[in-house]
Amino acid sequence: MQKPLFYNETVQYYDVDSDKEILVDRSCCISYDEDINSGYDDRKEEYPYLFLPYAIQDAVSGRQPRKPTEPYPPKKPEGRPIKDSLLSLLLWVPLVLVSTILIVLSIAIRFYGGIFWAILIGVVLGFVIREKVVSKHNLVASSEMDQEDRKYKIALEAYEEKLKEYQEELKVYENLSFHYKEYSHSEYVSYLLGSCLDEYSPPAIEPNLTAVKQGPAERFFLSYLKERMSDDFDVLSNKQTKHYFRNGGEAYYYPDIALRNKPTGLMIDIEIDEPYIAKTGAPIHCYKDDDDRNHALVDDNWIVLRFTEEQIIRFPDICMAYIRTVCSSILTHKGCDIPMTWEFSQNHWSSYEARQMADSNYRLKYLPKDAHRSVYVPKKSIPANQNTDIVDLPF
Repeated sequence: MQKPLFYNETVQYYDVDSDKEILVDRSCCISYDEDINSGYDDRKEEYPYLFLPYAIQDAVSGRQPRKPTEPYPPKKPEGRPIKDSLLSLLLWVPLVLVSTILIVLSIAIRFYGGIFWAILIGVVLGFVIREKVVSKHNLVASSEMDQEDRKYKIALEAYEEKLKEYQEELKVYENLSFHYKEYSHSEYVSYLLGSCLDEYSPPAIEPNLTAVKQGPAERFFLSYLKERMSDDFDVLSNKQTKHYFRNGGEAYYYPDIALRNKPTGLMIDIEIDEPYIAKTGAPIHCYKDDDDRNHALVDDNWIVLRFTEEQIIRFPDICMAYIRTVCSSILTHKGCDIPMTWEFSQNHWSSYEARQMADSNYRLKYLPKDAHRSVYVPKKSIPANQNTDIVDLPF
């Protein structure tokens, strides 16, 4: 039995689909026998989550730089001989055969003048037919070669562009290789992070014009951060950011709380995830539900930190210290200090676990009493099956 992080009592549930008894901890629903857990839930991810922009990820890893691959030039099309092609030579075979027959007949009837005419007719017909057939062949072959030439020209232009990119990447690689060999690992990571911040392009944010309602944990932690974050950070709420997908689509995302580092423009999105929606009990923020959102924000150079609502309410000081450590590790170029594990971690819930937490009104266990009325879930409101593909809904 795996000991849960937060627990008060363990309750036994019977699942009809699997025909198994499942032990669910009422406090955070992460206590399972290993054999039952493997049938329900094979994930190991835990809160808090930390997602870094790809350039910062590479810098923090401090991996040895990889030499870029040199592009290959396109193959130039070969010119084909047309006049002396096999087709033009084969055209003479029937004409020579006809001329030979006429000559033999002329000898047989002793009409020797016919030999001259047979040869003359064969030669004339041969040239006429050959020129017509070969001219048509030339026209088709010429058109094919023109198409190949056009394709080659396009491929050559693309190759020249790739070659320029390769040359730039090669310069970067040589520079990184020098620092990788000369510096210690921590010095190399520090150098990479400094370069990332120098080239950092902050994502655009704008006021949120939609009626997205803040939950009690968001309101609490927003005030908590404003009182305690350093003056180098703006603590923002009610903001939205626009993401453009590669297929031409677009979407707006609404950070629960946004931090902006004034000197560098570094943007941090702090998300506070609750397991189910108030009033209805519908599961939300279940495992992998927010993957697309996380990837989109990271693509736009956001740092994304995700906590559970319970972590924020019960351990605001530890959450605050975690945020400060992440920010400090990046801004002071000490990427090796970013914490990869956390003492107060909490397993990510599945849709099944979220429904069980709603069934027990689990959020009432840690939220302040003045928020109980707004998050209470009547028994009849809890859905048996609910689509959890939700971005953000009112609390």
